[in-house]
Amino acid sequence: RFAALVARRTAHEPFAYITGRKEFWSLDFDVGPGVLVPRPDTETLIEEALRIVPDKNAPLRIADLGTGSGALLIAALKEFPGATGVGFESSPQAFKWAQGNAERLMPARAAIRPADWNSAEGPFDLIFCNPPYIPSKDIESLAPDVSCFEPRAALDGGPDGLEAYRGLASLLPRIL
Repeated sequence: RFAALVARRTAHEPFAYITGRKEFWSLDFDVGPGVLVPRPDTETLIEEALRIVPDKNAPLRIADLGTGSGALLIAALKEFPGATGVGFESSPQAFKWAQGNAERLMPARAAIRPADWNSAEGPFDLIFCNPPYIPSKDIESLAPDVSCFEPRAALDGGPDGLEAYRGLASLLPRIL
């Protein structure tokens, strides 16, 4: 069994997929094929939310657009105990991971919807989004752990890496 696990890692399968877990904001998330592995640098979004929202107990309505594993939404709900949130995820594989994490870690306050973020109806007080931003031509040059295993839709930002941002620019004013 150990040799099989080593072979998977030698083939560059992400360690988080092998273990089925990834820590994010001191929470333990279930992850696996079909969902982007949460990255420590994304925790800066939670730090920024804590900086800009002075009342941690405010009854916020939070959205996470393209929620993936649900890490951002669930971490935000942990820090804002008076808040509720909705994660929007169009990938059926990622939706299953997010739904399981929400049910296990934040069952009463997080809802995961199997929908594109364009279906989000505001208003929301706080919106998280970690959209794809890698230019299409650069995907293959990423580490094989990423380029060969993680979902391309979560990485590929189109020809210039800004495709999702252009869509968000028209969506956010309507729902924030």
